[in-house]
Amino acid sequence: MFGGFGIFSDGNIFALISKGKVFLRIPETNVAETPIEQRFSYEKQGQIVTTRYQSFEPDSDEQLVKDCRTALDQAMQEKELQQNNDVVRIKDLPNMKYTTERMLAKAGIKTIGLLRVRGAVGAYRALAKCHKNVSEQLLWQIEGALTGMHWMVIPDKRKKELLAKVRR
Repeated sequence: MFGGFGIFSDGNIFALISKGKVFLRIPETNVAETPIEQRFSYEKQGQIVTTRYQSFEPDSDEQLVKDCRTALDQAMQEKELQQNNDVVRIKDLPNMKYTTERMLAKAGIKTIGLLRVRGAVGAYRALAKCHKNVSEQLLWQIEGALTGMHWMVIPDKRKKELLAKVRR
């Protein structure tokens, strides 16, 4: 996706390694105050995507461990808040974006409740009817949104199960 490695714990990504640099996840509340040139960015479909990960150069191994632990703790707290609070919009779920929310709305899925009722396979089928070239990755992103995990950590076995259901 971004030409690097993600570092995960219990389904939470909290750090990236790319081009020989370490980037740690920034808490949502600190994103606006972090200079854009210090944040990890990559090109996707001709557009520059700037992420919530800030470059990090530790002074020592101990500092690296401490700051990684802090980034993981913050990621876990954000995930817990997301799961405990009623998320108002689809775009607020893990893996979801505004464009995905719009695509789902066009397919008749305008609320999180309706997305849950339809499930990943039903939502994916509805999207495929309304939009050309819907990728398998979108299926996994929806599954991740419904299960509260990043789509890249969904087990391959589960991905195969979902694809088999879609193809029936």
